[in-house]
Amino acid sequence: MILPNIAFDALLFGLLLIAAAVDSAFPITHGAASLLVVGGATYWAAQEISEWVLRRIGWTQEPLATSTALCAGGFLYFLLRNQSDLSLLALSIGLMMGALMVAISIIAAIGTALREGQPSAFSGWLFTALLSGSLGVTAGVLAIILGIDGTASLNLKIAAIVGALVLWKLREKLSPPDANPHFTTQTAKAVSPAPSGLASPRVALFPQRGTLLDRLVPLLVIGAIFSFAAKGLLPVTVPASPVSAEPIATSGN
Repeated sequence: MILPNIAFDALLFGLLLIAAAVDSAFPITHGAASLLVVGGATYWAAQEISEWVLRRIGWTQEPLATSTALCAGGFLYFLLRNQSDLSLLALSIGLMMGALMVAISIIAAIGTALREGQPSAFSGWLFTALLSGSLGVTAGVLAIILGIDGTASLNLKIAAIVGALVLWKLREKLSPPDANPHFTTQTAKAVSPAPSGLASPRVALFPQRGTLLDRLVPLLVIGAIFSFAAKGLLPVTVPASPVSAEPIATSGN
């Protein structure tokens, strides 16, 4: 489904604002609302990175992009925000699945290079891993910033989200992005529909112009900058170190 640009912007930034407000009002969530919204946007943006690499290099692996981005962001969330047993369980499952996707992508890249004589498979794999890994790290930082609890941090989070929206709208006016590739595809199918019996395209929401990644980049940059200003507000959970029970020396007569 193709959404008008303003509707897609309202949906994306509105969900981010709601998640940030929920995590500020309810510390018991441990930033889970922001993690879910940012995680979903990261998964979507990783798919767009995979499509971008495919168009420019000619080889990519979408599972490699999505698993690398989500695992990188999830690891940061566990390390700096929530080290509970539930978080560790979810991270362990995610890392196991991510490692499997990475292994499969390596085998696929080697097979493509040897079987089809396509060395671009190696550069495609490298670019996909690096770009999606960078996306995951910055998204993890953003999820932590938006997930800070307490009303004192709410103004900081609102300023980050609104500032990113303003930057995106300025970029949209000054340097309009290309039409979304899925918008072009859907338009072509509407003009020349596919034969009956073929599998229908996956159902998702797409903006008419630009991509979700175009909208997310300003917020990722602002989140990284704000992370330095919010160091004192981060509720980092650090395992307690055992206290050594050494006998207290007493002076004897």
